[in-house]
Amino acid sequence: MTGLPARLTSDGTTSAEGEVINGTFDWVYEEEFDCRDGWDWSPDGKQLAIAIADSPQRLEFPPGKVLYTSSGTGWLGELRIAPQGDRIALVDHTYFGGDATISVVDLNGTKTELTGKFGTIFGLAWTPDGKEIWFTASKETTQRSLYAVSLDRKQRLIYKLPGALGI
Repeated sequence: MTGLPARLTSDGTTSAEGEVINGTFDWVYEEEFDCRDGWDWSPDGKQLAIAIADSPQRLEFPPGKVLYTSSGTGWLGELRIAPQGDRIALVDHTYFGGDATISVVDLNGTKTELTGKFGTIFGLAWTPDGKEIWFTASKETTQRSLYAVSLDRKQRLIYKLPGALGI
């Protein structure tokens, strides 16, 4: 690490102004994808997990090592590396719409789906001990609630309020 900006991928294109935009899905409105971050740093700050916005999309950790490839019509978002650094949680959309699940991918590339489908998921975070993933989601409306899911697929509602909650 030099402390200087560095391009991590060699594919894709640059903006009309010649800028390379990395990590944040802002080439379309974030709200269109229900996604803000296509990257996350490892707990030690030395490696980066990235979602490559191709068709199909890929999860790479570190950049250049493909761990998971989405379905041809799906997309990945909200990447979060576990506190132990041994797996990556993500929102896995099965097609270019809102339906999505919370999944984890281990460092061998094995994907485990932890939840059923939600109509919308926006934001997720690991608990500090790495035993649960907290996320905001809704089954059928835009009124997202706060949920938790464990690695053994036990899901619970933490908080519900009228409105669109997001973490």
